[in-house]
Amino acid sequence: MYYWGDNKKKKFEKPHYTLSDKRKETKTAVCLLSACLSNYPNEEERRVLNEIAQRHGEEMIWLDSHKSNREERLREVLRALEASNRPYRIKNKYDYAWIKLAIDSEIVNGFRSLMNCSFPESIHYLDTFGLRELPEPTAMRKYYDKAYGTFPWMYRDCVNNLTERNRRNGIVNKFRELMEA
Repeated sequence: MYYWGDNKKKKFEKPHYTLSDKRKETKTAVCLLSACLSNYPNEEERRVLNEIAQRHGEEMIWLDSHKSNREERLREVLRALEASNRPYRIKNKYDYAWIKLAIDSEIVNGFRSLMNCSFPESIHYLDTFGLRELPEPTAMRKYYDKAYGTFPWMYRDCVNNLTERNRRNGIVNKFRELMEA
């Protein structure tokens, strides 16, 4: 028991402390993420994690991690990057050139055999995934050749534009992160 006051001693009990909303969210997220590590999250767990991520200005990208087929994984990752609202999303047709360059440069291990072909064949292969807009093979080749150096690459068409260079390299980083998850 605690007492408070001047002459009049008032008796009160120690207040009951509860977790703040942020700590509750963090605890909930940790519990759900630990559940995700043991098995794939259900729709309710996904909804809660999406809400938490949105409150913090982030975005959750859900992949069916149980899929072992590399082609299915590539299809799923490209669709997620295309539908994303984050800066690393695929927003231009030529962004697929950075994905092909990442696969050809073996930045993402184990996927070179899927797109180790000419540009027209690569476009045809990506077209089977049902992606929104794909570049023409000549345009893809043109942008593919604009990257130089080792990763993170520099680009001949945006040497002084740090934002665009970071966006392009961010697409590759996110692609690699999702493919290796």
